[in-house]
Amino acid sequence: MFRQVKRHSLSFVNLLWAAWIEYQRDRASYLGVAMIYYAMISLVPLLSLLLSTLGLLLRFSATAAEFQQKTMTTLEVNFGVQLREMIEPLLVNLEQASIIASVISVGGLLWAASVLFHHLRMSFRAMWKYDPPLILGSVQVVVRTTILERARSIIILLGGGALLVTTLAVNAAIQWVDRLLGSLSLFEGAGWWLGIPSSFILDIITFALLFKFLPPIPVRFRDIWPAAVLCAFAWVVASQALSLSGALFNSRSAYGALGGLLAALLWMKLVSQILFFGAELCKVTATRSEAQLRATVRTSEPPENRHEKIDTTRNQAQQS
Repeated sequence: MFRQVKRHSLSFVNLLWAAWIEYQRDRASYLGVAMIYYAMISLVPLLSLLLSTLGLLLRFSATAAEFQQKTMTTLEVNFGVQLREMIEPLLVNLEQASIIASVISVGGLLWAASVLFHHLRMSFRAMWKYDPPLILGSVQVVVRTTILERARSIIILLGGGALLVTTLAVNAAIQWVDRLLGSLSLFEGAGWWLGIPSSFILDIITFALLFKFLPPIPVRFRDIWPAAVLCAFAWVVASQALSLSGALFNSRSAYGALGGLLAALLWMKLVSQILFFGAELCKVTATRSEAQLRATVRTSEPPENRHEKIDTTRNQAQQS
């Protein structure tokens, strides 16, 4: 038993080392930095969408309008009428331009997110040593491949949106269970104990889907799960570290705000490196599985049936 555990541990360490070598060879860290750039661009329409949503709520929701009046009254009592006179015109402009801003923000967010996923697709093509679509051959091939790449990016974006909605629903259910158990005094801290496993499972599913659909070739799920589990674990640890750093920095001071911004940027850098290292680990695992498949066919089949057997076995594995 001990020998088996030791053998599997050494095999996993060798696999991680091979993935690290490929990570350095493909300059994947620079691809991760480029991903941060496109992610930052996506934040601009996202923030605009949040502001326009606030304007829509103030424009069409009586509850939001009542809350606005109470907030303005509180600001006037505590900070004076000058602050209220400064904020009220901004809220009025936010309400008046909310519809147009919402349409523009949604369009900008879809465009920026599709560009982000397109960059990820192109980065994975480079890591798998596949040429970019613009140099594949004739004009027809280039146009067709470019359109297919854009379509795949949009489909991945829609799938990511559906997964985000699922995550929000799960988090809302966890908060409801936490409040229910807290009101009954049955179990304190149930939200934390339920949130970590559910977040870990959703992260595994997210990384597995990314490693399944971003590479330019079909990859079996059996070659994806090790990288997905490792990346999900690193994601949870990084997220908890970001939460702890937010508690350490005092957001009311300028230096505390700068420290929080630095922690967020470092978190984004770490997340991008986690994603691309997981991609390299997935590539190495798939390559070794392919080599084992070829070795098995080479030793068990006559020469005239080897290539046919390899193609048949690979197709069956991809379908599974």
